[in-house]
Amino acid sequence: MSAFFRVVGRGSFQNAGLLKEAAGEVWGKGCRRLVVDLADCRTMDSTFLGILAGLALRSRKEQGEVILTRVAGRNRELVEKMGLDRIMTVEEAPAPAAPENGRELVAGAPTKEETTQTMLEAHKNLIEADPANEQRFQDVVEFLSESAKRRPPVG
Repeated sequence: MSAFFRVVGRGSFQNAGLLKEAAGEVWGKGCRRLVVDLADCRTMDSTFLGILAGLALRSRKEQGEVILTRVAGRNRELVEKMGLDRIMTVEEAPAPAAPENGRELVAGAPTKEETTQTMLEAHKNLIEADPANEQRFQDVVEFLSESAKRRPPVG
């Protein structure tokens, strides 16, 4: 079974947690193949890239796969720079036909605590995905870790 996600606009810290939550939901139903269509994605920030990395790392542990499709231009550069092309399939080809029963993922704005946790997890994922990212994001991880300690835990 496959799950299809289409990113429209920016892939950012504002919607990264929503993607993670939706992917977790389909994993809970036995889906082990995630296809993420980036044809309509203008750009991605490091938090969104880190959530993609986390999905790929989880899928590898659970004998699944993450496929990024219709990845071109700046998005392809970002994916390759972060080393994500080594832990997931990255294609420029069109995505397989998405099912008609897809749903749009819409949520309210995340709280500051949720955003901090998502960003921290995402940047740790990027470092796990490619150790070369540690130098890029070490200060970010330290800052977010300190920030998370000052706030009560989410959930």
